[in-house]
Amino acid sequence: MNRRVRTAALTAATAMALSAALAAPAVAAGPVAAPGGHAATERAVRAAVADGVPGVTVTVRRGHGTWAATAGVGDLKKGTPRSARDHYRIASITKTFVATVVQMVSSSADLNRFYSALLRGRLLPPEQLEEMKTTVPSSRETSRYGLGLVDRKLSCGVHVWGHDGGIYGSNSDAVTSEDGRHSLAVNFNGDWSGSTDAIIEAEFCGR
Repeated sequence: MNRRVRTAALTAATAMALSAALAAPAVAAGPVAAPGGHAATERAVRAAVADGVPGVTVTVRRGHGTWAATAGVGDLKKGTPRSARDHYRIASITKTFVATVVQMVSSSADLNRFYSALLRGRLLPPEQLEEMKTTVPSSRETSRYGLGLVDRKLSCGVHVWGHDGGIYGSNSDAVTSEDGRHSLAVNFNGDWSGSTDAIIEAEFCGR
């Protein structure tokens, strides 16, 4: 089998695996308790809205449990509240998908399923995942950049992998633990205030 055929076969197999990973049930309409508390994360979400972000939606996947929280509004004109089912543009987060295989995703639940499956080795052969996780220094002392993946060291020493993305009027962030068992995806429908870093620190460090 020549290299072109092998590449095509690997891409097709990866696409099938990714589709299967994202075909899992979406997050429930109401929060479902996951192991551990999320009080600090919830406070960080409310703080972002108090700081001027119109609305925030965050979904956490940990083990077999899913937890979601929202605050603020999703539509300023109508005053419609944000929902855990909201779809949003993920901007530069797509770099991770392009590094794996092109795929459209648009919700926090989809992002969590994708990053969890990727870090747990369900989408790529081990040697390709290792290439994605081979990093170089970035502009931030607390993070290093790989092939579409960012390795961040949090204040408590925990490392999370993922990517952020922003466009006019929207900021998104998606990260997961090294073992892929604890994931978080968050979106701000405003890009002028608030901090997704604060929400990630709250969830993984409890502060």
